[in-house]
Amino acid sequence: MLLKPISFERLMPQSILEKRVSRRNARFILRGIAIMTTFCVASTFLFQYLMGKEGKSHSFLTGVYWTFTTMTTLGLGDVYFESDAGKIFTVVVLLSGVGFILVGLPVTIYQLYQSSARIRREVSSDMKGHVVLTYFGPVAKVLIQKLSSLNIPYVLLAEDLQTAHLHLEQGLDTIVGNPIDPATYRACHVSNAAMVTATSNDAMNTSIIHAVRQVSETVPIISTSSEEISADLMNLAGASQVIKVDENMGLALARRTLGGDALAHVVGSFDQLVVAEATLAGTPMVGKSLATAKLEEKTGVRVIGTWDRGRFYMPHPNLVVTQSMVLIMVGPESAIEQYNELFCIYHIAAAPVLIVGAGNVGRNMAAALASRDQAFVVVERNPEKHKGLANAILGDATDPAMAGVLGIEKTPAIAITSHEDEANIYLTSYFRYKRPDVQILSRATYENSIQILHKAGCDFVMSYASLGANLIVSHLKKAEIVMVAEGVDVFRIRCPRQWRGKSVRATRIFETFGCNIVAVSENNESKMVGMEDVLPTGCQVILIGTLKAENELMNRFGASL
Repeated sequence: MLLKPISFERLMPQSILEKRVSRRNARFILRGIAIMTTFCVASTFLFQYLMGKEGKSHSFLTGVYWTFTTMTTLGLGDVYFESDAGKIFTVVVLLSGVGFILVGLPVTIYQLYQSSARIRREVSSDMKGHVVLTYFGPVAKVLIQKLSSLNIPYVLLAEDLQTAHLHLEQGLDTIVGNPIDPATYRACHVSNAAMVTATSNDAMNTSIIHAVRQVSETVPIISTSSEEISADLMNLAGASQVIKVDENMGLALARRTLGGDALAHVVGSFDQLVVAEATLAGTPMVGKSLATAKLEEKTGVRVIGTWDRGRFYMPHPNLVVTQSMVLIMVGPESAIEQYNELFCIYHIAAAPVLIVGAGNVGRNMAAALASRDQAFVVVERNPEKHKGLANAILGDATDPAMAGVLGIEKTPAIAITSHEDEANIYLTSYFRYKRPDVQILSRATYENSIQILHKAGCDFVMSYASLGANLIVSHLKKAEIVMVAEGVDVFRIRCPRQWRGKSVRATRIFETFGCNIVAVSENNESKMVGMEDVLPTGCQVILIGTLKAENELMNRFGASL
C-alpha cells in the first residue's frame, strides 16, 4: 500500500498557518542572512587588518564586537580608528548597518509575516468563461497545461492558506475556499464559468456537485467516477457529464494488447471519419514497408501514425512493420470494415493475456478482452478484489511458484493495472527480466512515471492524468480529441488564417510543429486530404501530433483559430 504523507497543515491552528513562511520566502530570508553574515565576517577581518596598520592588535571576537556595535549605531567608543582609512571604513560599515535596519529588516519582516493578503478569496466579478478546478490531482495538473495552451482562464480551489501559497509558488491561479461550501462557488462566480471539474474521490465529487448546484443550475459540471453506483449518484446530484476514466483506460489497454484478433478497433470519430488502431503481430504485413502493404489502395484506410515499444512515429513509406507495432489509421467506417475483412483471418495468439490487478482498470480490460473472445487470466493479491471475477487467480504475480499457473512463459502480453506507479515500475522490470520478448502494457497515475515505465521496459503506457484531462477538454470545447498514444492526440481546430487557401504541403506543418494534417471538415463533413490538396477558407483541420506540438501550434496561432 502506498503511504500518504501526513498533512501537518491540518494539524496546525489557522493563525499559525497565516504566519508561516512559504518555501520561497524562506529562501529569500536565508539568502539575506547569508549576505549579512558574509559582510560581517569580511568586515571583521578588514577591521583587524586596518587596526594592524595603526599598530594595534585586536582579537577576532573584538572585531565581531566592533562590527555589530557600529552597524547597529551604538558606537560605544571604546574601540576606534585613528587613521583616515579606518574612519572611512567605519562610515561604510555604519551606512551598511543603517541600510539594513531601514530597508532590509522591514522587507524581511514583511516577507516572513506576509499573510493571506496575496491569496484571493473571490475571483473578479467580470471574469467569464473560466474553468473552476475543485481538486489539484494528477488530472488537474495536465488539465491546467492544456487550458493554458488554449488560453482558457481557470481558477484552482485550495482548502487552506498553506496549500494556496504552494499553488501560487507554482504560478497557479488559486482561490481559497471549501470545495463543499456553496459560498465558495458564489465567490468563484460559477454562473459565469464555462465549467466546473470534480476530479477527487467519488464521495467528494458528489458533495461538490451538490454544492455547485446550490449556486447554479446551468453551469456544466464534469466529474470523474470510479464506481458505477457513484456515477448514478453524481448524475442525480446534477452532474452534466460523468467520466469513467478507469473504464476508458481498461478499453484502451485492451485495444493495444497483442492477443486474439488482428482487427482494427475504433478509438474515436470525426464526423464520417473513424480513427482506429490495429496490432500487426502474426500478420503478413510484418517485415514489409508501409508502401509495399498498400493499405489505402486495398482498403481505403490511411495510416496516420505508428506506435512501437513506447515510441510514436509519423508514417513514412519506407517504415518497416514489426511484430510489436500498432497502426493508427483513419478512414470512413466502410474502409475500416474493409480492413477488418482483409485481416480477420489472422489470429495472433491462443495463450491467455495476463492482467495483473483486479481493480477497476483490470476488470474493465478483462471485460473488453472477453468481448473479443480473447482468453485472459487475472492475478490479484487482495482477496476482496479477487472475488466475483472470472478467470481470476489469488496470488502474487512475482512469486516464482505462480509462473506456471499464470502462463508467464507463453502469454503474448502482460497488462499491469495497479494504481500505484512504483509497483507498476517494479512489475514492469520484473516481467521484462523474465520475458524479454513479451508485450508489456501499464497504466500510470502520475505524468512523471511515464518515462520511467518506458525505461523499465514497458511497450505501452496509458496515463490516467492525460486520459482524464483529454476527456474533460473534449467536453469543454465540444470537439473531439482522441488520445491515440501517451502524449499523442488526434484533434480538430479551426484552420488558421495563415493556412487558408494554401496546400497542405505549403503549410510546412510537419517541419514547423511535428504535426500532420489528417483531414479537413466543412459543414459537418470530414474528408481525408493529400499533400497537394488546398485548405478551404473557413474549414476546420484534423491533425495528429504530440502534446508538445499541439501546445506550440496553439501558442503560435491561438489568436487566429
